[in-house]
Amino acid sequence: MSDIRSAYEEWLPGWCDSLGLSVAFKGQKDQTPGGGGILDALEKSETFADSSNVGEIEWKRFGVKNGIAVDHFKIKDSPVFTAQWSCTVKNSSFEAFEKFTNDCFDSPPDWDDTYLFAEKLEERNGVLLVKWHFKAAPLGKREMLYLTIPHKTSEKSTVHYISVTCSKHPRTKGFTRAFNFCPSYDRCILQAGVDAKTMKLEHCMTTAIGGWIPNAAWNNVFFKPVVKQMFAEGMRVRNLYFE
Repeated sequence: MSDIRSAYEEWLPGWCDSLGLSVAFKGQKDQTPGGGGILDALEKSETFADSSNVGEIEWKRFGVKNGIAVDHFKIKDSPVFTAQWSCTVKNSSFEAFEKFTNDCFDSPPDWDDTYLFAEKLEERNGVLLVKWHFKAAPLGKREMLYLTIPHKTSEKSTVHYISVTCSKHPRTKGFTRAFNFCPSYDRCILQAGVDAKTMKLEHCMTTAIGGWIPNAAWNNVFFKPVVKQMFAEGMRVRNLYFE
């Protein structure tokens, strides 16, 4: 059993079932309904992140700009592409990372031009049920309903984002529901053999934009502009929170 499954197995599935939450990864295989499926998705996201960190994921390099590396990957059973920006920062801390992942609920995040507003709907033991509303021009406004699930060790801090469905929290009028597929996470990792305050930041997202846009169009027509904007986002996050 993985560390992250052990950390959440006792209470997370039951809590999700009590809220009527179920994993929302349309098109991905082998999904278990309810809280059990959310636990499976969480372990899948963590396993991907760990595999990436040890070089087992063959990312395709989109480019490097001002110290921000942008890569992409197509997971076999995922209907949409996965994209990631990453960079190395010095004289930083896990506290700075946690401020980055939590700030959006206190004030609009300056690093995200698409942000409209976010709502914390439920919370237990550091896990949040969130509604995130954002612009998707030239498309209509989008929202995501997802869990943010943290997992921290002495060497890394990760927040996983898992889209869910819930009859208690239907789609907001005027918005189209988008989804975070697996893997989607933010991660901060201490760099082995380097100064203790040198860390690698990773922002990995597997997004389905939803609505009338078919996945084939998202993967081809929208791929380049979506991935290209990750350079600016990565620079803003690094400059605002880690330098």
